[in-house]
Amino acid sequence: MIDEAHRGMTSGKGAQAAQTLMQRFLLGCPEVGLVKMPMVIGVSATPKRFLDLMANAEHTVTTHKVAVPAEEVRKSGLLKDRILIHHPEAATTAEMALLEEAARRWGQMTAAWGAYCQEEKEPTVWPVLVVQVENGTDRQLTKTDLGAALAVIESAIGRRLNEGEVAHAMHDTGDLDVGGRRVRKVEASRIDADKNIGVVFFKTSLSEAPRILRRLLRLRMEPI
Repeated sequence: MIDEAHRGMTSGKGAQAAQTLMQRFLLGCPEVGLVKMPMVIGVSATPKRFLDLMANAEHTVTTHKVAVPAEEVRKSGLLKDRILIHHPEAATTAEMALLEEAARRWGQMTAAWGAYCQEEKEPTVWPVLVVQVENGTDRQLTKTDLGAALAVIESAIGRRLNEGEVAHAMHDTGDLDVGGRRVRKVEASRIDADKNIGVVFFKTSLSEAPRILRRLLRLRMEPI
């Protein structure tokens, strides 16, 4: 089964020799000992290249076309009728506008997971909002206004962040006092084990950033 079956295909005559990995499965490739597949399901919104390749194959190909109505795709959520754009009333930077939307989604996801886990009697899931801030200078930890960032997050979720809920993984400093809120230092390896952490700041130059993201992809769970 090939998703996005138009990719890696050629069109028109003269496409009898396999030129891409996908074409090797469709046309066969004796040089590497690969025979053509007896049955292939190709899925594509623009299948012309795929069909053209099959039509010009040197071996006999029987093609069965199955058209999926746009309404069915729309019901699945893969096709959108409209895009909603949020326009803030007050002037703000693009970064803060994106942060506001991300925080709003984080709050919604936290509430949704909490309700689901309670209803299904499943272990609690604790989503984390990871915020990448700008690098600083020799005299400045970061060029990002952390106070403004926290204010945007709190405005989006409709409450003040709890004590210990905000942390940072910036290696060149300890705990921070940002507008009366304590932003505690936490090692990247300990983020997923601390259920109290909801927001994490880290720098663009943080060498452990990939590891942070990998660990946070495994949503922190605590038995009920």
